[in-house]
Amino acid sequence: MRKLLLAGTVLLIPTSAQALPEWASQGVVAPGRQFAAASDATSVHIIAERYVQVDGLGSVLADEADVGDGRQAVLDMYPAITVGPDGTVHVVTRHGGSYEAGHEIRYASRPVAGGWSAPVIVGQPIARNYVVGVATPSGGRILISHGRLIENVGAVIDLYETDGATAALLGTTPLWLRPDGDYRIAASGNAVVLASGSPGPGPADPVHFAFAGDGGADVLAQWQASHAVLLGGDARRGGPNLYVDETGRIHLGYGGAGTHHYARYEANGTAAVNAQTMDALGTYHLGYGNGAIVSSPDGTRVVAVALQNTDGDGESADAEILYAESVDGGATFAPAQSTGFFTDGGDGRMRPRLFELGGTLMLLYRDNALGGIALATSPWFDEAPEGTGTGGESGADGTATSQAGDDGTATSAADSSTMTGAVDPTMSSSSGAAGASATDSRGALPPGGNRGSAEGCGCTSGRGSDATWLALLALLWLRPRSHPRGRGQRGSRTDSSACATK
Repeated sequence: MRKLLLAGTVLLIPTSAQALPEWASQGVVAPGRQFAAASDATSVHIIAERYVQVDGLGSVLADEADVGDGRQAVLDMYPAITVGPDGTVHVVTRHGGSYEAGHEIRYASRPVAGGWSAPVIVGQPIARNYVVGVATPSGGRILISHGRLIENVGAVIDLYETDGATAALLGTTPLWLRPDGDYRIAASGNAVVLASGSPGPGPADPVHFAFAGDGGADVLAQWQASHAVLLGGDARRGGPNLYVDETGRIHLGYGGAGTHHYARYEANGTAAVNAQTMDALGTYHLGYGNGAIVSSPDGTRVVAVALQNTDGDGESADAEILYAESVDGGATFAPAQSTGFFTDGGDGRMRPRLFELGGTLMLLYRDNALGGIALATSPWFDEAPEGTGTGGESGADGTATSQAGDDGTATSAADSSTMTGAVDPTMSSSSGAAGASATDSRGALPPGGNRGSAEGCGCTSGRGSDATWLALLALLWLRPRSHPRGRGQRGSRTDSSACATK
């Protein structure tokens, strides 16, 4: 608590988040069930049964049936999409077949000015290849991936490179995946990041993290050299979600058994923070916390969403979407609250997506009441920090770094075939002092410090004195806050103590 003298009155200013965002439904913005999404500086791109582009207010900018995903059933998982450094949209979609026989995987792209390219066939149909990915490091490569079943529920990830005409297989990861545990690949500048889930019955089943600092070199070799595991929560870990901020920091959300967790890595792949965001999320067949993560452009504020399944059904078919905010770079999270919206979790195979555009949070999810892919928005900070834009297309230093883990986060495994060296990240996240001292374009963030404010402006930004900004903060914290109930909700949540986390 900080004291501030304002007009002869002593105000007590809280140093952690007290008022969380307000959510308002913008209605259905795209048809379909299974979807993926990616953002650029001014819009969000969605791929489901068709491609849709929306702005920060939910207005549809493009709705095109030229490209779409052919697998939209509840258990089909989802396609993949990214926006490259030059603004080109890249999509990977699935067509025909079955989960036993596999699907045809197609890649297509659309430049800023122009139409969709002819589809490129990626690999051959093979069992459980329905989990797909795409990443475009700044060096110019286009990398595509899909899972492939090997034994029982154990799977590998095949990595390809395309020149826009054909797709060549680069190689295969070790058994780091259970297909319905999900995986993501993403670019951070010229680096390429992998996070994959391998939920199973045992307590040692981890989420895998791998970092390739040079996206122009042998990505698979760098992934194996930097391979680390995350063991937050209990078994049934999976559902990773990657978000890269404008400094190049990598934000990773993933689920444990009825819990949701957060990890942050610096732009060079060094582990920094590990924390639990929510618990008491209920149970269903797959069991892991199903959610998404987003950060402010400078990485100092983080919001997580996760699905709470309290009806006892095995498929998470009517799950409430909860959210929690951190104002100290993900070291700690405020108690979870309800967005007021409900979604079909598809037994963990249907996932929400979360983005930030110009200071506004954008939540995409399959709305049970509205019957489509819906958008909910929340004012996060009133003035976007400098450099708001593509969210992580620069900042990586091109160096592959092993994860060293005496800070309570993930540790490296030089031999990627083993899962040794893992440290339980459920220990106090404040122990990661080395990671908390990371810098960005605004200077150093002290351990446990909070440079962000309700305005999204740090007092070190040089745009006014500390006293001026603290006065504005005081007024903002004291203003009334409400939580309007959006369409598609079922009831409201006033007691969030069951979801509170440290």
